Amino acid sequence: MAETTKKITLENVDLLSLLGFNDSNLKIIENRFSAVITIRGDSATFKGTEEETSLLEKLFKELIYVINTKGNLKENDVETILDLTLQGKEIINEKEFDSIILYTKNDSIKAKTPGQSTYFQLVKKNDICFA
Repeated sequence: MAETTKKITLENVDLLSLLGFNDSNLKIIENRFSAVITIRGDSATFKGTEEETSLLEKLFKELIYVINTKGNLKENDVETILDLTLQGKEIINEKEFDSIILYTKNDSIKAKTPGQSTYFQLVKKNDICFA
């Protein structure tokens, strides 16, 4: 099988909550996948089969969502989310995750109109954007 590499950014994420104390959460994930997971600064890189890298990308997005809504992440939370992801179930859908602009203590700020969503996507992709 062909090896692929996927990279996601971990901006505005508490890495200690995501990876766990002494990388305990990361070790749980690494034990379930044969893909190589590399965390450097504010990015995570997954190297493995297309199926595994896609699952890891989805898993990390779910974990980030839980951290930003709940405030912390425990080992049993990681195992539950991992099991749900492997079964193909999602906590949030991809469109909703991409529309989140900023996480606050208790909630998240999202684009409310299609125009705001389009503008937010343009700002994410481009350095300069004129409204």
